[in-house]
Amino acid sequence: QLGHTHLACVEASKIRLSDSKSIKIGLDYLSDRPKMTVKRTEFENFIKKDVDAIKDKINAAVKDAGISADDVELVVLTGGSSQIPCIIDIANKMFPNSQISKNDEMTSVGMGLAYDANRRKNSGDWQ
Repeated sequence: QLGHTHLACVEASKIRLSDSKSIKIGLDYLSDRPKMTVKRTEFENFIKKDVDAIKDKINAAVKDAGISADDVELVVLTGGSSQIPCIIDIANKMFPNSQISKNDEMTSVGMGLAYDANRRKNSGDWQ
């Protein structure tokens, strides 16, 4: 019954840890226990497997495109999780010569779909 409440708490904590090295968190809706401190490094250790998978997918995309990381001029980080500091660090390290977009993190997927739809319409490849 409290699944959405818990999910919102987790999401808020993730966002707060993107701005701070540690936060105090309590699950007041479940318990009257005191708040505990959570460090960003703990969070990053918890998501390490997912972060490594993201790195692997980026490397595969670059390889599949037949380019090198130095050929990439702009990196668009998409979605809320792309604003996690360790994800931004990965982008900076993997593409040191690229500009990292700071705009439209939350709308870039929709914009990309719109651009692709327009390209397909104009090329006659509309299906």
